[in-house]
Amino acid sequence: MTYPELCSKVEHLQKRISSLRDAASKGRKRSKEAEAEVLLDELSTALEELQAAQEELHQKSEEIVSTHHAAEQERLRYQELFEFAPGGYLVTDSSGTILEANRQAASLLNITPESLCGKPLSVFIAKDERAIFFSRFSELAHGGGTREWETRLQPCKKQAFHASLTAAAARDPEGEVTGFRWLVVDITDRKQTEKELTQHRTILEELVGKCTAELEEGQRSIRFLFEESDVGMAYIDREHRYVAMNRSLAEINGLSQETHRRVTLEEVLGADSPVIRMVDELFRAGNPVHRKRLPVSVTNRKDRQPGY
Repeated sequence: MTYPELCSKVEHLQKRISSLRDAASKGRKRSKEAEAEVLLDELSTALEELQAAQEELHQKSEEIVSTHHAAEQERLRYQELFEFAPGGYLVTDSSGTILEANRQAASLLNITPESLCGKPLSVFIAKDERAIFFSRFSELAHGGGTREWETRLQPCKKQAFHASLTAAAARDPEGEVTGFRWLVVDITDRKQTEKELTQHRTILEELVGKCTAELEEGQRSIRFLFEESDVGMAYIDREHRYVAMNRSLAEINGLSQETHRRVTLEEVLGADSPVIRMVDELFRAGNPVHRKRLPVSVTNRKDRQPGY
């Protein structure tokens, strides 16, 4: 039996009792006795229903107390997590006024949690960062969701520091934004590391640029010496082909530099030339090979004496 049904039953019995009293006062004895008997039956039934309802209410009361206790324990657990979390946590209303703050947030802002409550969060933003803060806060208030950005916080009676702010909108059952939850993290060490990395990167880039310039200058000097030397010079690959040669070698061999790139040592010096054996020896050993004098004939220059 539900509570409204029980109330209706009691009200009905009260009316019957009142009617029985009226009959007794008017002297209707027989009617009074018959009605009293019916009323006693109804009262007996009602009493049983009341006892059953009492037991049901007692059971529900115990369930409510148990549920309330569990909810309170859960609330206390989350409150402890909120209070002792390593990050700074704040709760603000929809206008940005601080409603709750944990110990870490209060420590970062150099103020007690109780003193934080009721103050606008914006007063703890460095002055040169407030315009950006209000712009981001407006986006958060209208768009909801979660936002994260870096700023500089100004604690009480201490220097401003770099911080990361993460804000999430809190909504009521109708979906309206009722406030915001904030995570505040001190990123001073990270910003210092980033600054040092930037400085090191700049120094490294300058060093690389300097080394590159010196290398390019050295390569230009080598190319100049190679091209302008009176001594014939050439780069030869493993197939005995000319990769590059200077003008002096082209003059010695009586062939243009372009023609050299299309021929091999065998075609210029002959297959039995000691120069070819020396080149093969160099490739095998991987070390410089020095010969004071090699008897060499240039097939394209009949006027050139051996001694290449």
